Amino acid sequence: MVIDGLGAYLTPGFIESQTEADHYLKIFTNPNQKDYLGQGVTTIIGGHGGVSLAPLLYGSLRALRKYINPNRTNVNWHSLEELIKELGKLPLGVNFGSFIGHSTVRREITNDAARDLTDAEIKVFKKIIRDAMDQGAFGLSVGLDTVHARRVPQQEIRELLNEVRTDNGLYSVGLRNNQEDLVGAVNETIFLYKQSGVKTIINQFQPLLGFKKQYQLALTLIEKSGDGLFFTISPEPIKILPAYQLLPEWCQVGGLEEMLQLINDVHQQKRLIEKLKVNGELVIKEIPASYHYLSGKTLKEFADNRKLPLARAFLELLNLTKMKLVVALPEIDEELLAPWLFHDRALITAPSQKFLELAEARRWPLEKAVAKLTALPAKVLGLKNRGLIKENYAADLVLIKDKKIQQVLVNGSAGGKVITL
Repeated sequence: MVIDGLGAYLTPGFIESQTEADHYLKIFTNPNQKDYLGQGVTTIIGGHGGVSLAPLLYGSLRALRKYINPNRTNVNWHSLEELIKELGKLPLGVNFGSFIGHSTVRREITNDAARDLTDAEIKVFKKIIRDAMDQGAFGLSVGLDTVHARRVPQQEIRELLNEVRTDNGLYSVGLRNNQEDLVGAVNETIFLYKQSGVKTIINQFQPLLGFKKQYQLALTLIEKSGDGLFFTISPEPIKILPAYQLLPEWCQVGGLEEMLQLINDVHQQKRLIEKLKVNGELVIKEIPASYHYLSGKTLKEFADNRKLPLARAFLELLNLTKMKLVVALPEIDEELLAPWLFHDRALITAPSQKFLELAEARRWPLEKAVAKLTALPAKVLGLKNRGLIKENYAADLVLIKDKKIQQVLVNGSAGGKVITL
């Protein structure tokens, strides 16, 4: 095969260090991942937010329910090794790797009970981590911002990270709080990082409107914490999250069914509506197929159509979807976002093309911008043969011409595969 590259730039394939293609099962339903390829992305890493496709103790993907109906795929694996074999049967368009989801494992150990783990259960958990790491997992991910992990004791995570450190793995974390107590949440992460010595990635460290001082102080703390603490950030000025996370914290208890019961309790609704703060510009991002016609609509559009106040319209959406709703919020502080994208500790998530456009607007050299999308994430994630154009490296290549992605090769155009640490 001969490719005409005259007048074009050849770069390594871009690395998406925090994908949700696994959370929405798109790795199965849309294995070619053309959206990523169109952005120049050749490698995606999943299993973040405490939720992964493996390891599974009992073959259940119930931890995915806040994103999608997990019954959309046939689960015939338990270990990461078995998952890799299943994915190997698919026509993967990109390379895929995964963290171990803390909630995925913990919920099966405790059968969804909200309690501390026993010493025996901690030992079991460590064995599961050890086996998954031996099979190529990138480390442990914990979603402390989610209902199933928000009250998990710090000591439990510290114990598990000791096992991750033994295998030179990483820690991916969603902060317990990203608003008023952001600084406290970052200090907790820094403490665990220093105690464990495990390289750490803070998920979706998007600066939110109204919390400028907290974010600036938190960033200063990260900068002073040492060389092994990073954060992911997207050039899109929106925040994407499961809709239940917009409920007051006292409503975020148990599973989706329990939360649904709570928001419909007539004795609680008045208090809930008074405390509920929702933005009319909230956009419906992911919704069950039976309500696909609502995808892309704003909360205001939905509320106007139903002739409901915003708060009641939001609760109506939660009821319609049985809490299985993901939304996008335009609540990012763009003044902070722009410079933070170019911070030394920032790992850029999709859309890559938009980051390149912003880099050009800031007159950043192209090679420096490309390194942020390739060499840096490869180094942080420990990908030894990706992120550079170099002899004996994987032929993940992107041809850029006239500021557009013209050609993408994955493993020399042979297609994607499951990659391991």
